Amino acid sequence: MKNFFEPHIQNLKNLIPQGRQSRSLGLDIGATGIKLIEIEKKDAVLQIVNWKVEPYGPDEKSQSLKALLSNLNLSSPIVSAISGKGTLIRYVDLPSMSPSEARQSFLLEIDKYFPFPQDQIYVDCFIVDNRRSDKKMTVLVAAAKKDLIDQKVQIFTELGISIKALTLNSVAIDNVFYFFPSVEKKDKEQDSPQEGSFAYAVLDIGESVSSLNILVNQTPVFTRDIFVGGGEMTRSVSNSLGISLAEAEKLKCSPGEKLSEVSSATESVLNHLISEVRLSFDYFATEKNAHVSKIFLTGGASLFVGVTEAFVHQFDIPVHRWKISEVVKIAEGLDVVEIDKNSGQLAVALGLALMG
Repeated sequence: MKNFFEPHIQNLKNLIPQGRQSRSLGLDIGATGIKLIEIEKKDAVLQIVNWKVEPYGPDEKSQSLKALLSNLNLSSPIVSAISGKGTLIRYVDLPSMSPSEARQSFLLEIDKYFPFPQDQIYVDCFIVDNRRSDKKMTVLVAAAKKDLIDQKVQIFTELGISIKALTLNSVAIDNVFYFFPSVEKKDKEQDSPQEGSFAYAVLDIGESVSSLNILVNQTPVFTRDIFVGGGEMTRSVSNSLGISLAEAEKLKCSPGEKLSEVSSATESVLNHLISEVRLSFDYFATEKNAHVSKIFLTGGASLFVGVTEAFVHQFDIPVHRWKISEVVKIAEGLDVVEIDKNSGQLAVALGLALMG
C-alpha cells in the first residue's frame, strides 16, 4: 500500500523532540488560496514561527505558489494534503493486530470498503484506538484516487520542490485536535454516555467541501465530507444582490449596511449545511450510543458573517469558532491578533506542519 498518511496520529507526540531544534512546514493549497504554517519544535516547546494566507484567482495557483515558496527557507520538511471528491475515510473495527498486519488485511479487502477500482487508488490505514477492552482495535482507513495524488505531486515537481508527505485535510484536522485538546475537564464531566468520554465535532467549512470530524476523547471516530461550502454562499449572494462574485466574496466577510441582505442570501445554504450536520449527528448517536456535546468551526468559510450565529441558533450545544492562539504558542514578532483573525483558514496547515 502507498504510505502517504504518515506519521501515525498516535505517534504525534514523538515529533516533539527533547533538547533539540527542528522545523516543519504545512502547506494547504486550497481552491481560492494558499495557507501556510511553519512550526519550530525546541526543547519540548512548539511554536508557530511563520504563517501566510495568500488568496489567488482561478488561473493564478502555480504563480502564487511559486512566489510564496521562493521567499521561504525550504530546508523545512513540507507536508501538504488533498480533499474532496475522490477521497474517502472509513473507520473499521478489527481484532487486535500489528499495523503491518492491518495493512495486509485491507489490501485483500479494499473493494469491501471503497467504491473505486483497486488499481486507481492509493490506500493507507493506521490504528487510532488499540486500548479497547474487547480485544479489538479501531482502524482509520483512507483512500485517494491516484490522479488526485499525482496532480498534486506534479505541482511540486514542476516547482522543483520535494515534499515529505501528502495526506488528507480531514487527517490534518484530526492531528490538530489530537495534539492540542480543545475541551476542558469540566466539559467531559458534563457529557457522557460512557464514563470519562466526551464527543465533540469539528466542522471545517471550505470553498466547495465541508469536512465533518467527530472525536471521542481526542480520538477520531467519524468523518464525512459534505459538499456544501463557501463557494455556494458566494454564488447565492451574487445572484441575490445582482453583483459580481468578487464583490459577493468581500460582502460575505464585511457586509456593512447590507448585512440583512447578505444574511438572507446565505440562509438557505447554511440551513442545508446545518441539516446535513444534524443528520450526521443523528447517525453517530445511533451507531455509537453517544451524543456530540460541542462544535468547533474551522475553515475559511467559518469566518463569514452569520455562520457561527446560525449554528448557535440551530444547535442546543456550545458552538465555538476555533482560535489558533488558544492552542499553540506564537513566536515573538508575529501579529497574534492577525493570526487569530485567520485561524479558521490555518487549521489544516497547522495539522500538516505537525506531521513534518
